[in-house]
Amino acid sequence: MKEAVSEIYSKVVQFLLRAYDWFSQSKIRQTWEALSRPAELFYDDLVQDVEDCAKRIDALANAGAHAEQRDMHLQMQSLNEKIQEMRDLLISTQLFLLRCQY
Repeated sequence: MKEAVSEIYSKVVQFLLRAYDWFSQSKIRQTWEALSRPAELFYDDLVQDVEDCAKRIDALANAGAHAEQRDMHLQMQSLNEKIQEMRDLLISTQLFLLRCQY
């Protein structure tokens, strides 16, 4: 997950650097760039990379959530077993004490 988040940050920084370079140009150069190479072509590769990274992060987050849910389910099963053991022990102790009274 750390790698995926680092990658998306890297792509966002690349996008910002490219945008900064464009805004640093003269107005005439910006006009020429806008006419010769529309923004969709100029930024599309980075936008697609960011979308791909976001999908990867989403998939990793979902997988992590499923794993955590499975672990919680196993812990709940273990706790239920321990509770049942405690009930059985309590019942057997109560029965023993009742027998001892008579």
